[in-house]
Order: sequence, then structure tokens, then C-alpha cells
Amino acid sequence: MIRRVIAGLCVGALLGAALVSLRALGMPSVQPQVAPIEAIGIDGDAVARRLAAALRFKTVSYQDSKLADPGEFERFNAFLAATYPSMHSQLERSAVAGLSSLYLWKGSASAAGRGDAEEGAGDNAAAGGVAEDGRAASADAALLLLSHCDVVPVEASSEGLWQRAPFGGEIAGGFIWGRGSLDNKASLIASMEALEYLSSRGFKPRRDVYFAFGHDEELGGHAGATAIAALLEQRGVKVDFVLDEGLALTENIIPGIETPVALIGIAEKGYVSLRLSVKGRGGHSSMPPSPTTVGILARALHRLEGHPMPARIDGPVAAMFSALAPEAGFLTRVVFANRGLFSPILLRRLGARPTSNAMIRTTAAPTILSAGIKENVLPEEVHAVVNFRLHPRDSSAAVIEHINSVIDDERVSVAPLGPMIEPSAVSSVNSPAYRALAETVREVFPGVLVAPSMVLGGTDSRHFARVAQDTYRFLPYYIRPDDIPRLHGSNERLPVSDFADAVRFYVRLISKVAG
Repeated sequence: MIRRVIAGLCVGALLGAALVSLRALGMPSVQPQVAPIEAIGIDGDAVARRLAAALRFKTVSYQDSKLADPGEFERFNAFLAATYPSMHSQLERSAVAGLSSLYLWKGSASAAGRGDAEEGAGDNAAAGGVAEDGRAASADAALLLLSHCDVVPVEASSEGLWQRAPFGGEIAGGFIWGRGSLDNKASLIASMEALEYLSSRGFKPRRDVYFAFGHDEELGGHAGATAIAALLEQRGVKVDFVLDEGLALTENIIPGIETPVALIGIAEKGYVSLRLSVKGRGGHSSMPPSPTTVGILARALHRLEGHPMPARIDGPVAAMFSALAPEAGFLTRVVFANRGLFSPILLRRLGARPTSNAMIRTTAAPTILSAGIKENVLPEEVHAVVNFRLHPRDSSAAVIEHINSVIDDERVSVAPLGPMIEPSAVSSVNSPAYRALAETVREVFPGVLVAPSMVLGGTDSRHFARVAQDTYRFLPYYIRPDDIPRLHGSNERLPVSDFADAVRFYVRLISKVAG
């Protein structure tokens, strides 16, 4: 009998192993099967020099608005007009909020439709003829490219850490050095280069193409991007998709995947900062009550860190695993293909690293503590600010409910600090727009894998949800592991060869979706 039971268990184990193996081996690749395009003739040295020149403008967004220099932004805009004459002669530019810009490249198809609409605009402008600002409405725009011209400040104490001057705009050692070379003047200038390349060679888009860049993305885009989105909505503009910064080409970031991966952000997390406050008895530190206000707040923070919001593999992260599983090694493919079975192992491994942990849950980070004025005086009131980055499945209301439930202490009050930004919608991975993006990546960067994922920070794209069917977040150059500390840090730089490929990417994408 025992032998039969053991034999049955062995057979069951073998059948189970065979089943999970077959499921893994049977996963077909979902990578676009496209041929590399013929080389687009970009002069890599010339475009690098123009990016370097753009980096010399100190278009800095300071938290204290009185430190900002509008003149630098104005000089930067004048530089763009002088540097890209063909583009500026063929595209319509609207100055927005003083320092931001919106460009329209009219497509032949929508221009014809616009003319028909203008003839009938007197009968019913609201039906699609002319928008409120007198401009003809465009409901057939293919693409809105987003970027931003502002950069974060360079701390005076860190200037000595830079190998090259942060606003020197130097080219050395095969790199373009300077604040904004990764975030995000490279994307802005690469888009400009692509528009100049196409317009100077007689390309005429069939559908409208928009290009916009804000001047205060690093402060939330509440002046620039918000005003641009409102102007587009006023004009009746609808675009197939928005493409903004976000994720990028990566190497050696995803365990089990040795091939470079282009991660396309199909969603971004929300942003909520909450202020936790405790009021109580003050007095002399020689006679402390139990517990003190500091102790009550410390207990609340300890409970929050010990009870994070639930983690799950769903949404953009599940889509990423589905796209990459067929390309992984056998063991990794088995785990990815059988996520339900191996979910506890996957969640434990993903939760062990800050970057991957942030992809599977809403995170909480205490960032500001405020208590006390003297070492022998008990503080009567203490505060802590906790910053939450909301997973698309959660909401600010769910976060507040979670906090109150976990802390479970009426002595701790919870209130929002500033606006609460909900997570973005999740864009489709089955749309023509996503396919066009994925194909363009594979055409310009042969052999690179493409997968959807989630942006952990915030971008200007969230302001444009009402004018776009889908929103994607991708930078067409490599962000390697050693580049991550350079983002908003010291020694920001971009390889010259990577920048030339970024220009080729935008040339190909625009011609593909709007031609």
C-alpha cells in the first residue's frame, strides 16, 4: 500500500512538472516580427553638438519660484527657432503659459477635412468646425510628442562631484555631458531633430502631428502642461496617442532576461503625501508622560512600515511578464508562465528589491519629521509626512483607509498635504499605437525585446488624458544600471551614439504613424 501511495505521488509530481513545463514551452513569442530599417542618415556628431548647446541654457525649475530665470527659457526658445529653421517654417507654434510651446504639423488629410468644416462652421461650429479660439478643430491627430525643457537644480555642494561642468554642454569620451542630457532635453532635442530632418526633406504628414514641451514639469507641470492640455481641448483636438518620457531601453535590469529590453510605460503611479500629527502634553523632559507625543507618532510610523499595502502581480507588471516570459531561459520561463503557482516566490523576490517592490504595490515613505524645539522640552505637537506612490489598482481614498486601519489610534490625525494625484489609466497593449511603438523599437534597435511596464514617478502626460486615446511613456535611449544615480544626480550624461539612435527612432515613428 505504501509503495502504491509513493508511486502515485511520484506520478503526480511528474505529471505536474510536465504540465508546467509544457505550459512554459508552449508560450509563443509576442515580439513584433519586423526587419531592421535601412539606416536613416543622421550625422551623430552634428546632432550631439546641438544637444550640447541646448544643455548650456540654465532652464532650471526651483521650488522657490523667485529663483527662476525666465530669460533663460526665452533664450532657449530663441535658440530652437534659430537652430531648426525648416521645422519652424512649416509647423505652427503657439506660445503657452509664457514659456511653454505647442507645435502643430498639419496633415494633408485633416487639413482637407478642416477646410470642409470651416465652410460649414457658421451653421454649427460646435459640431466640429471651429474651436472656441477661432482655430479649426482637428479630430484626426495621429500623435502628440511630449517633452519638457526644464531641469532640476544642481546643488552647490555637489558641483565638485561633476567630472564636467553641469551646464557646460561638453562632449567628451563619447558622451554628451550636462544637466538634462538624460532628463529630458535629450528627448526634446531628438524630437526637434526628427521634425527638422523630415520637414527639410519634403516629408508631408497625412495626419496631424503635435509636439509640445512644458517649462515646469519638474514642479508638476501645473503651469505649462496643464495649459497646453487645456488649449488642445479647447481646439477640439483628439490624438491617437501621447508619447512622453518614462521608461527606456534597459540592460541587465530584469532578472532572467539577458537581452536588452525596451520598457514602454502603459501607466504611471499616483502621488499622495499625507501629514500625520499628534498633539499632547508638553512640559519638562525630566517628567515625561507615557507615552509621549513622539512615541505615539513613532509607533504609528513603525506600524505603517511593518504593514505595507498588499502586493499583487497584475496590471502593467503582469503584462510585462507575459511579454518577456517566452524570451526567458527555461527555468525563468517556467516561473513566469505559471505565475499563479509560483506567485508567493515571485512576490517574495520582487518585494526584496526597492525597484521591483514599487512595481507590485503602493509604497509608503516617511520623508519629513518635525518635533521639538529644545532637548529638555517635551513637544506638544509632532508631525510626519509620508509620501505614497499609488499603484493603478489603488486610490487615495484606499490609502487613507489603510493608514487609519493600520495605525488604529485616534490620537494620530491624518490629512492630505497638497493635491492628491490619482494613478493614471492603463493604456492598451493591443492598440495600433502600441504596435507602432513596438515595431519602431524593433526596427531601429534590432534584437531588443519590447515589453509594457509601469512608470514609478510622475510625468506631464497625466495632464493629457482627456485629449488622448492612449498614453505611453518611453525614451528611445538606454538607461543602464550605472545611469540611474545620474538621474537628478551628478554626472548626467548620454552616449553620442545613443542620441543619434534616438533621433532615428523619432524619424521612423513620425513617418510610420503620420505618413
